[in-house]
Amino acid sequence: MMYHFKHLRTKFILAIGLPMIVIFTIMAFVEYRYAETAVTQSTEDNVEAIVGNLAMRINQMCIKNAQIARNNASFYRAFPEALKYEQRYDGAVQILKSLYVNPDENPELFGMTVSMIPLPDEPSYASNSQPDGFVRPDTSPYVYRIPGKVNEIGVSDLVNQGGVYYSIDHWRGLRWYSEPFRTHDTYWSPPYIDDTPGLENVEMVTCSVPVIIDNHPRAICTIDISLSKIREILDGLQPPVGYLILLTPDGKMIYNKEFDRSVDLERLKSSECGYGFTLSQEDMDKLKQMTCEQKTGRIVMHDVDNHKNALIAFAQPVPETGWSLIHVVAEPEILKPLVAMFWRQSLLYSLILFTTMLILSIVSSVVTKPLEDIDRASERIIDGDFSVRLHDMASNDEAGRLAKTFNHMLETLKETVDQKAQESAARRTIENDVSRAREIQSKMLPDPNSLGKSALFDIYALNLPARFVAGDFYDFWMLDNQTLALVVADVCGKGTPAAMFMAMSRTILRGVANARRSPAETLRRMNEILNHSNDQMFVTVFYAQYNINTGHMVYANGGHLPPIVRHNDGTAEECPLPFGFPVGIIPDARFDQSELDIESGESLCIYTDGVSEATAETETGEKMLFGSNRIVAVVQREGAVSPETLCKDMARIADSFRKSERQDDITVLAIRRK
Repeated sequence: MMYHFKHLRTKFILAIGLPMIVIFTIMAFVEYRYAETAVTQSTEDNVEAIVGNLAMRINQMCIKNAQIARNNASFYRAFPEALKYEQRYDGAVQILKSLYVNPDENPELFGMTVSMIPLPDEPSYASNSQPDGFVRPDTSPYVYRIPGKVNEIGVSDLVNQGGVYYSIDHWRGLRWYSEPFRTHDTYWSPPYIDDTPGLENVEMVTCSVPVIIDNHPRAICTIDISLSKIREILDGLQPPVGYLILLTPDGKMIYNKEFDRSVDLERLKSSECGYGFTLSQEDMDKLKQMTCEQKTGRIVMHDVDNHKNALIAFAQPVPETGWSLIHVVAEPEILKPLVAMFWRQSLLYSLILFTTMLILSIVSSVVTKPLEDIDRASERIIDGDFSVRLHDMASNDEAGRLAKTFNHMLETLKETVDQKAQESAARRTIENDVSRAREIQSKMLPDPNSLGKSALFDIYALNLPARFVAGDFYDFWMLDNQTLALVVADVCGKGTPAAMFMAMSRTILRGVANARRSPAETLRRMNEILNHSNDQMFVTVFYAQYNINTGHMVYANGGHLPPIVRHNDGTAEECPLPFGFPVGIIPDARFDQSELDIESGESLCIYTDGVSEATAETETGEKMLFGSNRIVAVVQREGAVSPETLCKDMARIADSFRKSERQDDITVLAIRRK
């Protein structure tokens, strides 16, 4: 496919076709974005208007029903003697029944009561009052619609139901009674299911209006609104897009088309009205706050899983009850008509573009035909056929001159190809030898898991060469059953000479090291042997003997970089470095040694200058080294994890800092005491 893009015909088509594609794409994008804004704004305005109108209708319905309770309360305030008659129960029943003359007028009205409260001078006051001033009613006639029976009215006394007198604590727990008794003000209850016998499945809300005479509550007049009727009304008022939710200030959904009972707003996350999105708790809390504060507005709710806008919730308060009517609509649903229009336009643009490209293809075939023979000849040359020649190119235009040059080029190309083939064969031989040398060298280094799993320590090391073979090396082995030898070394130079000197240095060190010989004496002996067989190269060596039981380490340093130790308090620092020359330079070189105790949980990291001298170039062109401070910072940050992670992260961070080809070998060894 990429080859065909090299044709002049293809370029000619793309030169004209691509600008058209770009123009069509920009036009479609701009038009879509403009239409998206317009459609979204129009839909939001319509939804806000719809939800505002519906909230007003619900509010008027609640006001109309609440006015019944207010009228009853006004009657008893105007005629307080109606509360003193012996037949006040029967009188209240007659008044309440009269309000059901036309039951179809208020289908949502389920029941009404007048809870009559005795005064201190009445005989029933003592048995119905408590020291804190709370008084339960001594009679409470309740007139209600009998469930399942059209237009039939039932009567009950809420104080005495089936011969059972409810306790004062029971009445204190009835919020529709206790709240207006306490506040002397109108109160709308949250949704609840009445405990009146036979009404256990009727969910309702209650509007309570107190009758206050001489600063004493004498009665509580109520109306009960059936929530099932409200749900039936709202089912018939569904908007064209989205869903309606009726929400109380305490976060209860009175209406959600998926539930036939009041549920917490949290259920929106798993309901059909939530469109299956995963909504954030923060958005839910914002919606609750807006409802609690009776605010008008909208909230954009986000899909946590897909990190995008999911729902738009439009809130409109219902002032009479303190509820809020919420219209929830998914943003994709708003844009669905626009997306359909976009695809129709895209299809039209595609047809126009296809027709244009077809015409361009026919025209370009005629224009580029003379060059196709040259192209086919080039393909045969790529396949190795150098005998091909171009004929019948007698014209003097650009194509004819190119053919003559092409034929002349072929006469000398074969000689050049033969010469390059010989050079390539020689180079492959050298590369194979170097690759084999790298395999041999890598097998000389111990596998990080060669010591097996230990309950006392974790150890890991890696070696990354700057070329095919490396001059750095690491080593570790058990000198005896409790002493672990640790070695990190760096041979001067790179490439094959350094690798050979590395192999010799490692072999000598392994030969002279033992548990009875101190690290300083070991390096001194290694230096003597190397000086007898070397006069140009040297190696820097860090050699330590680590007691795996006590964590005590004795180490000597032959011109190497100081290791980094990470303490349990999270700090990291360079270890004290004893004096020592690089090994192999001075015959009688001096080597000192130091000691270090590694506590449980602490880590030690040993590295070569391939890490510390990784070089980056600043914006001003200056050279900047990775340096020991960055190494200490890496050990401090990563040293609490496994040695394997520390080694790999150290090499990766150094390479990332360099941002260029590796110029020096990288070797890192880390050990962590468990």
